[in-house]
Amino acid sequence: MHWSKRIARARYWSGHDWRGLWQGWMALLWAAWQLRRQPLPDLLAALQRQPVSAHPAPPTELVQGVQRAAHLFPRPMLCLPQSIAIARLLSQQGQPYAFLLGAQPKDETLAAHAWIEIEGIPINSPPDSAQRHPVLLEQAIPAGETGLR
Repeated sequence: MHWSKRIARARYWSGHDWRGLWQGWMALLWAAWQLRRQPLPDLLAALQRQPVSAHPAPPTELVQGVQRAAHLFPRPMLCLPQSIAIARLLSQQGQPYAFLLGAQPKDETLAAHAWIEIEGIPINSPPDSAQRHPVLLEQAIPAGETGLR
């Protein structure tokens, strides 16, 4: 779909939707930048040091904001930067979650996939993600402290 058609739908969004888009956009920018600057294990460790917001939002709203931002982003934002962005927002909410990375041999290549789970349920990926992409890395991120640091 052409970019102008994507943005045309946005005029029907509420202020709440725009706020989610803004948060998602900023988190995607951060994720893309950090993925270029440091190895994934260091990046996941940095997520545990995020300041925690006093005003948490439901995880589904965070995922929706990141997915909307990824859809409107000028360059492709695939599962890894989206999952890192969602992880950052969840860390800022003080929400415990797990970051998972799986891979499956496909023809002569390797099909990899990253996703986030809360209580064992994928929130930004199909429920059978672990079956389709055997897990190579799982990093549990504990709940953060409440209130601003």
